[in-house]
Amino acid sequence: MGKVSFLAAQVPAAPTYNWGFADPTIGLLDIGYVSTDAPGPGPAATGLQNVATSVLPKAVFEPFLGQVRAATEPTLGAGEFIYLAVPTSTAIPLGTVVSYTLQGANQYQVVAVPAKGTSQGTGVPLAVCVASTVYNSGAGITSNTTQVQYAWFQCGGVCQALKTAVQVAPGTVGVYVSGTAGRIYFTPSTKGQILGSRQANVTTLTSTTSCALIYLNGRPVLEGL
Repeated sequence: MGKVSFLAAQVPAAPTYNWGFADPTIGLLDIGYVSTDAPGPGPAATGLQNVATSVLPKAVFEPFLGQVRAATEPTLGAGEFIYLAVPTSTAIPLGTVVSYTLQGANQYQVVAVPAKGTSQGTGVPLAVCVASTVYNSGAGITSNTTQVQYAWFQCGGVCQALKTAVQVAPGTVGVYVSGTAGRIYFTPSTKGQILGSRQANVTTLTSTTSCALIYLNGRPVLEGL
């Protein structure tokens, strides 16, 4: 089980969502929690998870980077979550849309998806922040200057995502990256559409509402070239 709370300034009804993994496993980090315990083996010569002595999975901490798990929530229904890393000195507010790498030195590290004009046409995979360093606070993942943080990010199902300060009427429209990094809006822009997503809110949202419900149809990506 994992709780994800949004504040009244973020979502008018200030909901708390109660996610539960479809196949719970002992040692699995709850949705909504943030950890600084690195998954997998540690450095060859240091750390409790020494590659010379440790065998995956860890006895007390099971997720691995890039792992995807299914979960359910009484209001939102079914969803999918991917386990990703937040680099040091990086803050990820609740509802932020992030992109992440699939290979290389920074594999599975997140960054707020860049604003339109700088991110179009890249085809990067996307997810949404649903965890808070102070559990269930609605604050999101705060910056840690010394340690990488690890958390579940939503990549499928209905979720609250940060939007720009514009009014949004309900309707089945596309979702696009906005002029502010990590946020969405609903006005078409060339090569800025988030593929595999659509608006899901059923009531009109004001310009002061910071989040909008969107539906992620499994592993959304930014429009490619």
